[in-house]
Amino acid sequence: MRIKKTITAICVLIFALLAAAVPAFADLPARPIGTCVRDTADVLPDETSEELASITSALAEKNGTGIYLLTVPGFEGKKARDYAVAAFEKWQLTGREVILVVDTKDRDYYALAGSEVSEFVDSESIKGVLARAFEPGFAAGNDGAAAVSFFNSFSSVLASVDFPIVSESGNVFLRVVVVILILLCLFIIGVFVIRTVNINRSRRRRRAARYVNGRQLPVRRPRR
Repeated sequence: MRIKKTITAICVLIFALLAAAVPAFADLPARPIGTCVRDTADVLPDETSEELASITSALAEKNGTGIYLLTVPGFEGKKARDYAVAAFEKWQLTGREVILVVDTKDRDYYALAGSEVSEFVDSESIKGVLARAFEPGFAAGNDGAAAVSFFNSFSSVLASVDFPIVSESGNVFLRVVVVILILLCLFIIGVFVIRTVNINRSRRRRRAARYVNGRQLPVRRPRR
C-alpha cells in the first residue's frame, strides 16, 4: 500500500512539474512545414514568403544555417524576447538557426539566434543588422520589404561564417548515447522500484508469520 501511494505521489509531482514547465503562450503558432515563414498576421504577399524561403534554402545548402520569420498580431502581453525564446523552443530550431518574431499590432520585433550562431555573431551585431536592414521598412509600414531586407542582410552574415562540419555519423552516435543513457536511467529506476516492493513484501510476510489464529506469537529472546 505504501509503495503504491509513493508511486502515485511521484507521478502527481512529475505531472505538476511538466504542467509548470509549459510556457504561458497558449496560442503560439506551430512551426511551418516546408517553409521558413509563419505569417499569422497575414501581412506578407505570397511572393515575399517564397523569396524568404529561397534565401533560407540557399543558406541551408551552404552551411546548414537558416532564418525563420513569425508574424503575429500581438505577443500576448509578453516581452518580445520572451516570445522569441518560446517560439524558438516550440519550433525546435537548431543552434545554427535564427528566428525573427514580429508583432504587427504593437509594432515590436526581436531576432533570436541559436547557440552556434551566437558564437560567431553576438547580439549587438544582430541588433545592428535589424537597425540597418529591418527597422526602416518596418517603421514605414512595409513589413514585406523589411523582412526581405533583413533576410538578405543577415544571410550574408551567416554565409560568411565558417561553421565546423558535423558529420551525420557523429549525430547518430550522439543520439545512440542519449538513448542508452535514458534506458540506463529507466533500468535503475525499475530495479529500485522492484527492490522496494520485494522488501515491503518480505516485511509483511514476516509480520504475518508472527500471528497464529489472530494471536501474536511470543517473541523469542536469546538467553544470556
